[in-house]
Amino acid sequence: MHLPIYLLPVAGLVIGVLISLIGGGGGIFYVGMLTGLFAISMDQAVSVSLATIIPTTLAASISHYRAKNVKPKAGFLLAAGGIVGVVAGSYLVTIIPVKVLKIIFGIFLLIMGIGMIISRKKKQDKEEISENRQFEEVNANKGKPISKLFIIKGLIFGVLGGLMSGMLGTSGTPPILAGLNSIGLSSLEVVGTSVMVLFFIARILG
Repeated sequence: MHLPIYLLPVAGLVIGVLISLIGGGGGIFYVGMLTGLFAISMDQAVSVSLATIIPTTLAASISHYRAKNVKPKAGFLLAAGGIVGVVAGSYLVTIIPVKVLKIIFGIFLLIMGIGMIISRKKKQDKEEISENRQFEEVNANKGKPISKLFIIKGLIFGVLGGLMSGMLGTSGTPPILAGLNSIGLSSLEVVGTSVMVLFFIARILG
């Protein structure tokens, strides 16, 4: 038994809230919902998902930017890598079987997930910085040039997110979240900046 089509706006609202909270593009949720609950074919679900991600990530980006949760430098850096990845992924998908791509990315995501868990554990083990000290550090870092490691990490994870989107038709969320975590953004900044990056990726795909 499948849900009637007029319930789609309600389902979209729920996913939109999730996107704003976790910082993802929602591609997995959209495709799963459309195919599992509304009996829409996979090809159509992927197309609809990509089209829907654009307005939802745009709205979430604006909301997080107003809340000062978006780091533009990091966002544009990953977005630049993401655009390159989308173009490359769209080409690779024509010469590599989809089954092979899924296996490759399955292994890749497993490794990345383990890395994120270890990274978060290390962060939790560190002493919490007081609000005053945090404020002083933020002011001291204003105008500081971006390090080469920051640029390399941002571009690599951006390209990986773009490749995932271009080859599998998803939003490419996992690499983007991993990249933002790896360059030291706070949890809220990761969420806010990721939706900004995913908006640009989805815009290229759309």
